[in-house]
Amino acid sequence: MSETNKIKVMVVDDSSFIRGFYSKIFGSEEDVEVAMAVGSAEEAINVLSRKEPEKYDVDVIILDVNMEGMSGIEALPKILKLSDAKVIMSSSTTASGAKETVEALKIGAADYVQKPSSETDTQDLKSFVAELILKVRELGRTTPVIKKGEGTSKTKSAQKFELHKGIIAKRPNVIAIGSSTGGPQALITLFKDLKDKKFLVPVLITQHMPANFTTQLAKQISEVSGHECREGVDGEKVEAGRIYMAPGDYHMVAEKKDDDVFIKLNQDQPENFCRPAVDPMLRSLVEIYGDRILVLILTGMGEDGFRGSEKVIEKGGIVIAQDEPTSVVWGMPGAVAKRGLCSKVEPLAKLAETLKDISLGQIQ
Repeated sequence: MSETNKIKVMVVDDSSFIRGFYSKIFGSEEDVEVAMAVGSAEEAINVLSRKEPEKYDVDVIILDVNMEGMSGIEALPKILKLSDAKVIMSSSTTASGAKETVEALKIGAADYVQKPSSETDTQDLKSFVAELILKVRELGRTTPVIKKGEGTSKTKSAQKFELHKGIIAKRPNVIAIGSSTGGPQALITLFKDLKDKKFLVPVLITQHMPANFTTQLAKQISEVSGHECREGVDGEKVEAGRIYMAPGDYHMVAEKKDDDVFIKLNQDQPENFCRPAVDPMLRSLVEIYGDRILVLILTGMGEDGFRGSEKVIEKGGIVIAQDEPTSVVWGMPGAVAKRGLCSKVEPLAKLAETLKDISLGQIQ
C-alpha cells in the first residue's frame, strides 16, 4: 500500500505517554499512520483551521475526553465543523467518563475507545489495541454520512440489493433494535423523531457498549423520547410501552413463562465478538413472538444481527435497516440488506415514519 493510500490519524491527548502509545500502535501498521499528534484541543482546532489539505487532511481523529484547558466535549462541535474526519473519543472507564462519552456520541462522534490504565492486564491491552486498529480501519475507509435534512451526499453510491417480498401487513407484538458503531447517535435521532408517540408493544434494544455506557445511553433516550428507557433487569416482566436496553457485558434475551414474557440476562460467551449481542436477543424473541416481530438494524460494524434476522424471516417476521449513506458504518445493516432480508432500507431521517407505517398502529 502506498503512502498516499494510508489512513491518516490525528491524536489529540494531553498525555505525552498516550500520544506516544498510540503512535507506537500504528507505527507497525502498513495501512495506517499517525499524521500528527497534539497535546491540546486548542492546538488541534488551530491546525484544522489552517485548511491546508496536503498537510492537515486526516481521516480519523482520536480525541481525549478529559484534557487540561478545553475538554474533548467542548472541542468536538468545533472539530466536526472544521473536518470531515471521523472522531473516536478516548475516555476512561468511569461512570463520569461514560456520561461524557455518550454525550459526545450524541453530538456526532463516530465511536469511542476506553483508554487502558496502569492496571490493565496484558490480554486486555492486546484486545484494546486490536479494537482500536479495527475501528480506525473501518472508520478511515468510510466517507462522510448524510446529515439530517441534507438531500445530497459525498458518499459513494449505495450498493444494489433486493428487498424481501414477504408480507408486511402484520401487527407486530414486539419491536427489536440492534446497533453498534454510530448507533448511539442513530438511536437518539430515531427516538427524538418518535417523541411522545405511544408504544403499544415493548421495545428491546441491543447496542454494543460496555457497562456504565448503556446506563447513560438509556438516560439519553429517555430524555429525547419522553418515554422511560432503562437497562433490562433479570427476571422483570416485559410490558407494552416499555423500552428495554441490554446492559453492558450482558446478553439480554426473553423467556416465556405461562402467558407472560420476562427479561433474562446472561454472560454466555460473546457472539460476533460482542456482549451484549443482537443475535441472541433476536433468537429468543422470534421463538416467543413468531411472525409478530419487527426488527430494525441500525448502523454498526460487523454482521451481528444477520443470523438472528434470518430466523425472523424464516418465521415470517419483518426486518428493516438503515441505509448506507446515513450509516457511520454499513456493516450490520448492510449484512441484512445485501442478503435480501429487508422489507425496507431507509435513511435515518425516515426510519421513525417507516416504523410507524409498518407497525400498523402499534406506535401512535
